[in-house]
Amino acid sequence: MWNVELKPEVIKELKDPDRFKKGINTAFSGILIVMTGVAFMFILYFMKPDDVLRPVWILLIGFAVVAWGEYLKFTAR
Repeated sequence: MWNVELKPEVIKELKDPDRFKKGINTAFSGILIVMTGVAFMFILYFMKPDDVLRPVWILLIGFAVVAWGEYLKFTAR
């Protein structure tokens, strides 16, 4: 989904640059999922204030995806 280009000096320092790129892409996708959940919560805040916390599961899934992307980046260093 995301096209990440690494600088040559960064590529030289990494053990696995492709895995690092995959980790960045995964982390960005997770942030997009979290922000979608926040947008749903914002809409529900005005439409049905009692149901604002219903999309929390979207936030948790998004944070799990971000954590997986950060783990991939960490192992690629």
